Amino acid sequence: MNHLYYSGPVVLAILDGVGLSTSDYGNALHQAKLPFLNHCFAHESFLSLRASGPDVGLLEGYMGNSEVGHNTIGTGQIIKHGIAHIEEHFATGQIWQSAAWRDAIKNLHAHRSTLHFAGIFSDGGVHSHIGHLEKMIQKAYEEGVRKIRLHLVLDGRDVAPVSEPRFIQRIEQFFQHFPDADFRIASGGGRMVFVADRYQSDWSIVEAGWQAMVAGKATCYFHDAVTAIQSLRVQIPGLQDQNCPPFVIVSEDSTPVGRIQDHDSVIYYDFRADRALEISMTFTQEDFPYFDRGQRPEDY
Repeated sequence: MNHLYYSGPVVLAILDGVGLSTSDYGNALHQAKLPFLNHCFAHESFLSLRASGPDVGLLEGYMGNSEVGHNTIGTGQIIKHGIAHIEEHFATGQIWQSAAWRDAIKNLHAHRSTLHFAGIFSDGGVHSHIGHLEKMIQKAYEEGVRKIRLHLVLDGRDVAPVSEPRFIQRIEQFFQHFPDADFRIASGGGRMVFVADRYQSDWSIVEAGWQAMVAGKATCYFHDAVTAIQSLRVQIPGLQDQNCPPFVIVSEDSTPVGRIQDHDSVIYYDFRADRALEISMTFTQEDFPYFDRGQRPEDY
């Protein structure tokens, strides 16, 4: 057996987002002059790591991301992350037995009120998946819920930057399976400007979400979500979903179709807690110094 001896220091370098490819196209690593790394590659003095799918605790076909890398590398084991972990709970039905779900449904029956869902709206699988939202809507219907409102945090980062209309069309087609129910989109906005701040870096993002979802106020009002996005793209050329200004859906008499009110139930869905913490604080924290919430709904 050959042994390699090093006289200098050993450096562990983790190159986040770098893959192994011999193509020059879009491959800065392969094009750069890196004599040491190129020597290692040429002599195969390295091992490659798989960084996607089941090998890092995700579902088949899903790419890795920064959270997966940070939480997985060095553990010596496969840890189920985000979508894989939640998918298991849906498959076993465990999610329906959680205190959060049971309390939400109990509250709705007690007050005959509205169920609201808010969260990043796509099939990106990094923060959420529209398929899980559909499963929650289906289960709520089976448990007697007949009024649901959606507040869409448009993605455009974990999916194509201008892809939201197809997700909106998908969910509206899904609503058609429930002709005796009142299921509608109530508000929306891009994830960089609406609801989903993290690390308390910009509370105005959370405030914009609060104003739209609770007060029914935004700079833009439309009668449906597809028209909202199409109109805003005409007004703002090159607009990507993640930067879409907040909008509120209104009825023919200009009344918001889905404000969060007293005794409603609210479910914010996201695999990653960092995008859910601030909006949760806004609903639950008594002493709240970050912006004026106005009238806060009770028993949500």
